[in-house]
Amino acid sequence: MANLEKFGQTYTDTAPEKLAGLSDEALDSCYRYFLDIYPELTGREGMSRSAQNRIGLLRSEIDLRHGKAQHKEALGVSQNTLDVGKQTLNWARVGGIAGIAAVLITAVALLAQIYFSKVQSSKPATTSPVSLPQTTATISESPEPEATASSATPLPKPAATAMPSITP
Repeated sequence: MANLEKFGQTYTDTAPEKLAGLSDEALDSCYRYFLDIYPELTGREGMSRSAQNRIGLLRSEIDLRHGKAQHKEALGVSQNTLDVGKQTLNWARVGGIAGIAAVLITAVALLAQIYFSKVQSSKPATTSPVSLPQTTATISESPEPEATASSATPLPKPAATAMPSITP
């Protein structure tokens, strides 16, 4: 059986203007108190209605506080999400700038290569004189064979042969 003696004091402590000063634990304790004594107030019409009104008021205040806590938590989560989104956007910007820089560097290198290849081909090439192979005739004389007793006629002299030689 709940303590009906605390009813008046608990009812006064939970007046609408005093709810903001109550802690969450005290608010919950008072709410449970009124829920526990409500069935015992069946024969007392005024107290029953007062308890019923306080139960509704305390339930609303508890829901309001939980809603505020959830709202703050949701705001914290959304703030974290925004921070992550901003960080991702910053990295995307860095990546885009790096990509543009890479394209520009490649284009400059390509244009420089094209320019220098055209500059080199427009200059007349200086050629070094090419030496042609020269031929020189070398004459070698072979020794004359001596006449032998069996042959009365001398052998004809061989003709001179020209041998080409390449000089650098």
